Amino acid sequence: MPESEVLVIGGGIAGASTAYHLALDGHNVVLLERGEIASEASGVNAGNIGAIGWGDSPNLQSHLTMGSLELFKSLQLDLGFDIEFRNSGCIQAIQTEQEYDFIRDRVLSLRSRGYSVELLTNRETRSIEPDFSLERPGCMYIPLRAQADPRKSTIAFASAAAQQGARILTYHEVTGITVLDDGTY
Repeated sequence: MPESEVLVIGGGIAGASTAYHLALDGHNVVLLERGEIASEASGVNAGNIGAIGWGDSPNLQSHLTMGSLELFKSLQLDLGFDIEFRNSGCIQAIQTEQEYDFIRDRVLSLRSRGYSVELLTNRETRSIEPDFSLERPGCMYIPLRAQADPRKSTIAFASAAAQQGARILTYHEVTGITVLDDGTY
């Protein structure tokens, strides 16, 4: 087993991003993955990056979502990895008039707290998505939502970690962890 200050177990999006950020901060990092990077759940998710803004009083969700948005932007725009990032926004279709009333109240509540969401009529929605059904009353539009290819993003984080000095070891399954007498593992 290679010596390291930090051992990251798992080469999914969380492990690869953690390895990158720890290595960027100057830590001696080894990432172990039992197969290929992004070969399990991280490689097959939808790649949605749900962000509605910081709000007037940023909370944990704001930091996680807007922070994620900035991480993915940086990965592609600053570090040059092609992760198919697109900050295209999102429309959430409203199916019924009753649901329209519910979403209207939700949008008003979110906007009153400083978040970036809009309630659009059917006509306004069709200006964004021309094929939007004429039968739907409208949508909730979330302009900050984004998407990136999950497999490419995970591989990019692992590559960025390696560029920062982390060792990325694939086909290294962890079968146990033992605490040694000196308190190390």
